[in-house]
Amino acid sequence: ERNQVQIINLVSITAKGIQYTDHYDFGKPCNDYETQVAEHRKNLLNVFKNLCATSQIGHQFVLQQVMDLVSAGASGPNWPWYRVEATLALFFTLGEGVKAEVFQDPNSVFYRCVDVLINSNVGNHPHQAVQIMFFEICERFAHFFMVSQDKLRIVLAAFLDARGICNPNEYVAYRAAYLYKNLVLQLKPVVVKFIDQVYTALAEILSKCSHVDVVDHKGLGIDE
Repeated sequence: ERNQVQIINLVSITAKGIQYTDHYDFGKPCNDYETQVAEHRKNLLNVFKNLCATSQIGHQFVLQQVMDLVSAGASGPNWPWYRVEATLALFFTLGEGVKAEVFQDPNSVFYRCVDVLINSNVGNHPHQAVQIMFFEICERFAHFFMVSQDKLRIVLAAFLDARGICNPNEYVAYRAAYLYKNLVLQLKPVVVKFIDQVYTALAEILSKCSHVDVVDHKGLGIDE
């Protein structure tokens, strides 16, 4: 029991330690302060991974945090953007190496956590750090959509509208485009079922970029 308390305390410290501050400039990640923050987060997340490799208590703590986050609507005084991002970052880290078989069971904690995240308003969060982490999670847990294919429509819409590729924030848009490509490559057999939705969204994006009307699917020049 004492070890459990110690592990929970360590994970709690990690969760707080990786939180960004309002001083962090996401537009200048190579500045001295931003570089130091990135290195600090990397070291703490490595500690977190080591803790989780030796005990399931860290898993339980983070998964409960995700559930609490969703229940709170990812907002309110107890959930500032930096705490939301940190919780998602821990969940993302926790998912490293998770096997596809985990998502075959709808009752597994990973399945339930991804499911509630997709159905929540986290994907609509206004802060760029939370937006990016949401897309990172969608790409990392791509196997979830092989089982829960109806949720893929929700995620594709997020990737292809103003939350993702059309985001006014340039970095979010670029990162979303990269992660979208990776997601589609992993889910080709499933994405085909939503091809009309994808083509319509991409046609709208390309027409805005080139000011040329895209009449049909063939005009996109995209391989199936």
